[in-house]
Amino acid sequence: VNAHPTIMLGLAMLLRPDSWQRDVPQLARYVADRNGFLDAIVRWYGLAGADFAKTAILVAVNNGELKYWRRKVKSPISPLKPELASLAELQREVLWLRGVVLSESVFAPMIDPLKDRIRSLKRNTGRSEEEITRSAFSYVIGHLESIALDTACAVLKQHGFVPTSKIYDGCLTTHNPTGDLDTALRAAETAVGEPDN
Repeated sequence: VNAHPTIMLGLAMLLRPDSWQRDVPQLARYVADRNGFLDAIVRWYGLAGADFAKTAILVAVNNGELKYWRRKVKSPISPLKPELASLAELQREVLWLRGVVLSESVFAPMIDPLKDRIRSLKRNTGRSEEEITRSAFSYVIGHLESIALDTACAVLKQHGFVPTSKIYDGCLTTHNPTGDLDTALRAAETAVGEPDN
């Protein structure tokens, strides 16, 4: 749940260096205090646990509809209860950022061909333009996630921890009895955060 929001925040900081704090305050808050944000969702909706709150974040950052998420929650949420303001604002911020990334970033020239490719896939027959656009944004974020993971794995390997399996936003490595895992992880974190990566 944390990789994509962190990548999105990085994009906001890169594309709007002078205004990102004003443009995406809830996204920044979520990345800085994930557990606090999740706890607020649990309390507001009266959820049984954080798993449903994590699902709400996934819906919000993927521009899904919170009403769809509400129907999937096992704890009854009154349809009259308004959305948690910070969650609705997070969703609005990501939608705004999606527009900026797809139209103004280095990815902009690739978006129309990407959307054409997404539309051409048989499984996407009948999908709306909004669904195609969501998929294109997900591809961009997923691509950046893959670059970050490759960068982190290369640094871990330099420190003697050989990645054996890449799993979404993480990896498994071999044990290195003489290696310093904390140092390797800090170096990987720094490398991922560098502008060239």
